[in-house]
Order: sequence, then C-alpha cells, then structure tokens
Amino acid sequence: YDSKTAKKIEYFKRRTPTQRFSFQVNHLLESKFVFLDQDNFSFNAMMDNARFPDRPGVFPGLYFPWQFGQVAFSRQESMTPEFVKDTNLQNQVKQIWASFGKAPGPPPVHGGALDTLLNSVKELTDKIKSRGGKVIFVRTPSSGPVFQGEMMGFPRAGYWERLLAVTGCEGLFFKDYPEIDHFECPEWSHLSPAQAIIFTKNLVSILKKKGLQFTKKSA
Repeated sequence: YDSKTAKKIEYFKRRTPTQRFSFQVNHLLESKFVFLDQDNFSFNAMMDNARFPDRPGVFPGLYFPWQFGQVAFSRQESMTPEFVKDTNLQNQVKQIWASFGKAPGPPPVHGGALDTLLNSVKELTDKIKSRGGKVIFVRTPSSGPVFQGEMMGFPRAGYWERLLAVTGCEGLFFKDYPEIDHFECPEWSHLSPAQAIIFTKNLVSILKKKGLQFTKKSA
C-alpha cells in the first residue's frame, strides 16, 4: 500500500488516550450541530471547483458535482437523493467518464507487466489463505458506455479469467448472476443507494450458496 495508507495505519496503532477521547467529543458535537462542509463549501474547496476555460490541448479539469457522493459517520459513501433524481447532475459525471476515453494515457497492462502484477496479487492471496482465509473476487456492476469500454480495454478472458487462474481463487462476475446483472447505474459506474441495498442482499445470498459463512457482529 502507499505511504498515505501506511501513515493512517500507524496512527490507528499509536493513538493516545487523549486522541481517543477527543474523537468521542468530536463525534458528539458533530452529531448535534451543523458544521460547514469543508470538502465542498469552504473557500478553498470552492476555489478548487471553480470553472475556468480549458486551454487548448490541455486535458479538461474534472469537476464532480458535490451531490455525487456523501460520506456518513460510518465512512460509507453513497449518492445523495438530489443526484439520484437529477439527470443533469448524472450527465455531468457521464461526461467525465466519457472524457477518460478521449484522454491520452498508458495502455492497459499486458504481457510481462501483467504477469508480474498477477503474481504479486497471488502472493497476497496466498498469505490470506495460509492464515485460514478465503478470497473471492467480485466484479461489481457498471453499465452503458463505461461497461462497454471496460470490456474493450480489459477483455474478460485476458484479465478476469487470468486473475482467477493465477491466484486459484473464486470469482463472482455480476453478469453471470440474474439476481445482480440487471442494474443500470445512474451515471454508468456506481449504484444508487436503493440499488446498492438490493445488490448487497443478493450478493450475500449468492456467497452463502457458495458456502461462505457470515457471522453477525454484536453491538
């Protein structure tokens, strides 16, 4: 993992009693009062999202509408009700995904580089298995041009099937299961909150049929 992730893990392990107490106090205050959303409505955030004309030959800036996602205290992020209802907001994000297909970038990993990548994943999954864990890769839904582009850039046989073959792990590709193959993502790439609930329930049901056991976490 990257340095930012390592720093967060280190902080979690070395939190002091004062830092733990401060977190509880902040949680209490944040749950009772309304605070300015620093990610969207602070001066710096609004400057970052200011729309300026793109210079010729420069890849356009990516301006996601703030309604695209909202993070809850549980750190779970989902689309806002406004985004789910507003096709104009959805079209703004669709234009961003479409721009990725037009922008120059590195070609998909293949050949020896792909072999190296897959072998590195195998090393990680083998460690999990050696400790009694079970690994199942899940290909979650996308739709429309995004799904079409993904299948063109990363053909299933050359990437998904090879991933499973090299790692020796099971895989669950959403198109293989009628219970989860029918979702039309509002902006082609993410499920709406209502869709996510249905998808998750059906996904758990499929995994149970595969013999995966779940334990309910006590409060």
